[in-house]
Amino acid sequence: MQENFAFFITCFSLFIYFLLSSIEFGSSLFAVFPNLVNEKDMVNEYLNPIWETTTVFLVFSLTSMFACFPGATLRWGTDLFTLVFTILAIFAVRIICILFKQYSDVKSRFVDILYFLASLVVPILFSLVILYFLTGSWILYIKTSLYFWFALSVIAFIVTMTLAFFRVYKKNGALTKFLRLSGTLFFLSTTFFLITIAKDLPYLFSNNYIETYIASLMIFFIVIILFTESSEKYIWSFIFFCFFMTTLFWALFIAHLPYIIYPTTTLASSVTDSASLMLISWSFVVGMVILLPALFLLYKLFVFKK
Repeated sequence: MQENFAFFITCFSLFIYFLLSSIEFGSSLFAVFPNLVNEKDMVNEYLNPIWETTTVFLVFSLTSMFACFPGATLRWGTDLFTLVFTILAIFAVRIICILFKQYSDVKSRFVDILYFLASLVVPILFSLVILYFLTGSWILYIKTSLYFWFALSVIAFIVTMTLAFFRVYKKNGALTKFLRLSGTLFFLSTTFFLITIAKDLPYLFSNNYIETYIASLMIFFIVIILFTESSEKYIWSFIFFCFFMTTLFWALFIAHLPYIIYPTTTLASSVTDSASLMLISWSFVVGMVILLPALFLLYKLFVFKK
């Protein structure tokens, strides 16, 4: 039970970062294609460097993984060394680009494209990190369909998630068409990913309720999209999309138990002692109580000023 809660702390922090960064990273699309939307001020709100504060959730996710599961640190720290440092390097490029865009008077198309590409590459590489914990390897999947479709689903999700935000406020032709295309790609790629991963990793679907749950969620997803398209109540499309990604993330989290790195490293065999875990847990709770209101106030004052 203790090891499951420790793993929950890591996954919860990663999930919050996943949702918030999807808005930030996906907004880079509008740096390259500003004509997709009319609300330029709204676009600038999501290109604000203040959003980089969301990285605190990623940092906590990584540090809690080290602290909570020292028995797995040597393995995943060694296996992911090259990948993680590559991600950090691209992160640096991306941050430099957004600072240049925000504070420089010089308009550069090259910087816009570089910023957009860096924002796409980082989630792809992060998908490999997740794939590593699910399969025990990431290098073997680089050239396989599983990697391709998983990466595509991440990209399509980021674009769709961001566009869903803008679509809530106003519908316009180019944006709506792009949303339909990216949403369709996301749904198809996610479906293919789940079918492929069910074949490669049958242990994730050893519980029948997981298969039934995801299948019913997929069907409900189609129904909601058809409803919102016909009634033009796009706010419900956005809300359900968030719900869909939330439940899909946590369904895979539950199905992954009791492993931390499949198939040899379990949570129970690598978790830290009870005293350290108690300290980390209380630090997590107190930290979130302070951090979440602080971030809300920060974004309200410096991003959403209205």
